[in-house]
Amino acid sequence: MMTIPALFGLMAGCTTTTGPAEPTGPCRVDMSFQMRYVGSEFKMPLREEIQYAANARIARILHLDDPVTKDFRTDRLNILLGEDGKINALTCG
Repeated sequence: MMTIPALFGLMAGCTTTTGPAEPTGPCRVDMSFQMRYVGSEFKMPLREEIQYAANARIARILHLDDPVTKDFRTDRLNILLGEDGKINALTCG
């Protein structure tokens, strides 16, 4: 028969792992970050990568003539795309 401490020891080894923590903000974009992504062809899987790397809780994709709200959100990443579908800029707000 197993003792109580031994049983808890076995249970402690059975932990579940989760993926990386969700970004919490504030968004962080600096020049080296911009240089890594600007000019890249944008594809939806890239959105999550960029959003996570920028620590942004929210990411929105904007084309040249898209209307945007003027509210400033420190936890939001803006991915600005050109007509060619490439990333022109990354900004927070």
